[in-house]
Amino acid sequence: MKIHLLGDSIVQSGLGSKFYSGWGDYLSAFLKSSVEVRNYARGGRSSRSFLNEGRFCDNGQFTVEDAPFELGPALPAIEAGDYVLIQFMHNDDDTGGVSYRVNKQVILGEPDEKGVYPTVEPKESMLVSTDYWIPGYPECLYAEGKTEAQVQTIMETIKELLAECGKQYYPYDCGATYKGYLKYYVDWIHEKGAIPILVTAPVRHCFVDEKIVPLPGHHGGKDAYHEYPYVEAVKQLGDELGVTVIDLFAATKKMYELLGSEDSSYLHTISIDEGSVNEAKVGNESPVWPDEYDRRRKEKDFRGLDTVHSNRYGAFLHAALIVGLLHEQNLLKEWGLEVPSKYEQMPEHLIPRKAELEALCIKANTV
Repeated sequence: MKIHLLGDSIVQSGLGSKFYSGWGDYLSAFLKSSVEVRNYARGGRSSRSFLNEGRFCDNGQFTVEDAPFELGPALPAIEAGDYVLIQFMHNDDDTGGVSYRVNKQVILGEPDEKGVYPTVEPKESMLVSTDYWIPGYPECLYAEGKTEAQVQTIMETIKELLAECGKQYYPYDCGATYKGYLKYYVDWIHEKGAIPILVTAPVRHCFVDEKIVPLPGHHGGKDAYHEYPYVEAVKQLGDELGVTVIDLFAATKKMYELLGSEDSSYLHTISIDEGSVNEAKVGNESPVWPDEYDRRRKEKDFRGLDTVHSNRYGAFLHAALIVGLLHEQNLLKEWGLEVPSKYEQMPEHLIPRKAELEALCIKANTV
């Protein structure tokens, strides 16, 4: 049996960097060796850009060399009886600014009087040439305070990303909505006879008065109906389609608020060199985790805390939470392990909280 993972940097393999990892690296630690986990996730992608680049359906543009582990497009490899976990949210959220509106952000759409967000699926008639840009896009960047140099850098980066889409793509303003893109994946997975599972994204490290808060850019912030609208949209879609939803957001919110702002920051990676997530490749350096992480945190020898991406231990806990939540819904129990096949070392700072974390995340996975 195979489990396929579709998603962004929160899911993707990150063990080529010193501290960062995604939960897709650790899912297999909680499953029997007969289960094959295929991780197609890629950083910076949304439900729209993942589709546009041919990472899901084969559009003739995407090749195995472009894919993580040379897996190629996901859909052709999905077979009847497989499970497919889908987590897109961090890059879809369009409430944090317009810098990524052309290539990855996704419209949530106006909710109805009951707070239900629209489900408008992408259709072939919505495709446009990759030469198309949202009208007035550069002006929006200037209006946000971007400098001329910053605007030019953003424009060049987006041109490179659009080139990965081939000749056509679904633009931000095509009319398709977040729930619509997710439904597109679900429908095709059902067509293959496989089982889709929607996963909400974990919280960002975003505290006020020791509580996680819905600021703009944090899963949609809040609107007149809901806090974290993108999280709510996933749950709505799950109810509408009868698809299982694993609420990693709620589970991590509980965990972060239990730990508090300071201790929960030790579940996150840190920026140390130029770049953010995948800086400072491991190479022949040893040791790096968690020794160097601990040293840098103690000596404050880093540029800043990455409030989005987990470190290796944080990713391990995310995987533990996911499998535990699957078991609660009587999914994958027959493939689960009584104890993980491997553990990730925790940062030294968290050792006093070990029992709490294991009770919350790891022991929940026993079958």
